[in-house]
Amino acid sequence: MKVYEVINHITSLKMPDIEQVREKCLNQKTAEISADNTNDIKTKPKMPRLKRITIIVAVVMTGIILMSAGGLYWLGRKIFYTDGSSSLKYEWYKPRTPLTFSTDEQSLFEQEFQDWQTNENILIRIIYGEGSPIYGDDGITTHIYDTPHRSIYNYDDLQKYIDGDVFKLPQYIPDGYEFSNASITFFVDLSFDIENEEPIYREEKFGNIYEKYYIPENFDNINGIFVSYTNGEDCWIHYDISQAHSDFLDGTFGGLENTAGEVLKLPQFDRDILLTTPDYDFHGEIVTHRSFTGITLIKPKPVYGFDIVPGTDIPKRYAYEYKTARYNIITHYLSRDEIVKMAESIK
Repeated sequence: MKVYEVINHITSLKMPDIEQVREKCLNQKTAEISADNTNDIKTKPKMPRLKRITIIVAVVMTGIILMSAGGLYWLGRKIFYTDGSSSLKYEWYKPRTPLTFSTDEQSLFEQEFQDWQTNENILIRIIYGEGSPIYGDDGITTHIYDTPHRSIYNYDDLQKYIDGDVFKLPQYIPDGYEFSNASITFFVDLSFDIENEEPIYREEKFGNIYEKYYIPENFDNINGIFVSYTNGEDCWIHYDISQAHSDFLDGTFGGLENTAGEVLKLPQFDRDILLTTPDYDFHGEIVTHRSFTGITLIKPKPVYGFDIVPGTDIPKRYAYEYKTARYNIITHYLSRDEIVKMAESIK
């Protein structure tokens, strides 16, 4: 190629765009920086997986220990449904502290005043004065204990309250067990007007007013029946009939993590379930805890209660309806077959 041809070729070449050159340079620099950072990340030592797991477990265990030291325990509970299905729920649980009673003069008086054994067919009202620790900011001064009851120690006396409709007893009692005692609770009929009734007992003491009213028995006003059977060796079977003002057919039942549920589908109940908990700690004795519940719809039954109106000592009456009856058997000593046989005999 001649000299003038070389010069013409060079001058005819298109010059690159300055902005494109600048952008290319910047992109190259960015790529280099990114590569350097990537190399840094790759070369940064990682914490071993086992060590990370160990630290996580240690933190969790420390939390559990601290919560346990505060009296809380991580407990699994099963929730059973009347169709036999269940779900497991974990929650912090604090055991109940042993029940203690105050020994001051007022507490001892009120314990005796409200004693279950000496207050059969009695409604109790306590009107607390402003100096009482029970007197609250909500202005509620009155406490009504509307559970008149009867204690029964003779099986023939108990039979008087069994109507064969809602209130039924199991016809089969396991060998060796016999009736021990029962109690029957009543609701207070709407015809009872506490403001126009004369108390059978009234005393002003400790700045409070203590009253007792006699409630005549009415078979139509039975709330529930609670029966105990024993074999004479401190082994018990507890049976009760209760009523509810809501539809419990779709209710739930609680158990421990190792509790098993079984739907028996006994014909006399609309729903039923048998819960079994092995290795159950009953006051230091390891037993198998079993409980049966049968639920049935009943003819709606009007019930009456008391509602305390804040700022007044006059209780207001209210009404609702019972719609379901529940039959419960609780025992730590019966086999599955025995408790099922007992449940089948509730007719």
